[in-house]
Amino acid sequence: MLTADDLAVVVLGCSDPRYSQSRALAARRVVAERRPALVICCGHGSEAAVLAHGLGEVGCPVVLEERSRSTSENLAHAERILAASPQIRRVVVVSSWWHVRAGLFARLVLGRFAVAAAGDRAFARRDLRRLGMEAVWLAVDWPRDIRRVRAIRGLENV
Repeated sequence: MLTADDLAVVVLGCSDPRYSQSRALAARRVVAERRPALVICCGHGSEAAVLAHGLGEVGCPVVLEERSRSTSENLAHAERILAASPQIRRVVVVSSWWHVRAGLFARLVLGRFAVAAAGDRAFARRDLRRLGMEAVWLAVDWPRDIRRVRAIRGLENV
């Protein structure tokens, strides 16, 4: 299989299995279309393993990032993994359509080469709650998450 040697896919974890499943399916589509050199599945504990299991066999290395507990940590730790692969210049971040912070943090942490891909396409009532939570995050938690990313970068020398 030909691969895009400069491309990686980062799949963001979620504690809700429904969203994790839809993100894994979306990542599988992205991997089939773009054939990346690397896939990173992020999430605390078993979240990353659930995503990797949902991906199935993808024809490239799959790295589990299991230390993060938030979107900002997902991307900061993924950045550390990507730093070990200097040939990676483009990243596709897979999350849910309502996950506003994924795109913001992808640009902030991973830089200009990140592109977001929506994981779930069907709209459900529970998504309104998630979208509301994202609005609260933008208003209240953004500065705290920025400090968390900077701390991870400082501690990890990234």
